[in-house]
Amino acid sequence: MGSKGYHPFLPKGTLDDFFISDVKENSTEIEIYLEEKNAVPSEYSNLKVGSKFF
Repeated sequence: MGSKGYHPFLPKGTLDDFFISDVKENSTEIEIYLEEKNAVPSEYSNLKVGSKFF
């Protein structure tokens, strides 16, 4: 199953700020790994912003 197929398992809106970087499945579990998108939300697009690398 491609990463798009796991969308229903995530809370609504999760993929607005994150993308699925990896998925690991076995007979009892599905592990979905997310990475934050490197994008400034539209409400802050007019401000100078910087990452603090959390």
